[in-house]
Amino acid sequence: ISSLAAPDTASVALRSILINLVRNRDVYNAVMAELTSLKLSNPATWKELEGAPLLHAIVKETLRLHPPAGFNLPRAVPAGGRTVCGHYLPEGTTVGMSAWCVHANEDFWGKDTLEFKPQRWLDPESAFKLDRYGLSFGQGARACLGKNIAMVQLVKV
Repeated sequence: ISSLAAPDTASVALRSILINLVRNRDVYNAVMAELTSLKLSNPATWKELEGAPLLHAIVKETLRLHPPAGFNLPRAVPAGGRTVCGHYLPEGTTVGMSAWCVHANEDFWGKDTLEFKPQRWLDPESAFKLDRYGLSFGQGARACLGKNIAMVQLVKV
């Protein structure tokens, strides 16, 4: 399924980034000031853009609020079954997580979970923790193989 998501997800994510910037003029002005201060080459290199933390935060926050691939991540419960949060799941049961539901969970993201707040990604310690809850590209051994390519596309465009 993940390989089928690739053709449209970058364009969907870019559209969402633009919508968030249009709706949040203060964030737009701040990222433009950040990029102007970097004196980027044309086209900008990835190395140069690594010095733009707000730009990266905007991309991550957009992917959190608007994950472009909206399918669940199905897994089969292993032999012997498992108890998760007090609920027994028999072996072979298919379970899955919705990226959107995880990304809207107040326990992970706070009371303002549905608000576009890229600043939540600017503190390196918080960003490390938040990255663990991000499912826009899946997680673990079955994460999207194109994640790094997609991030380069989204940041550079």
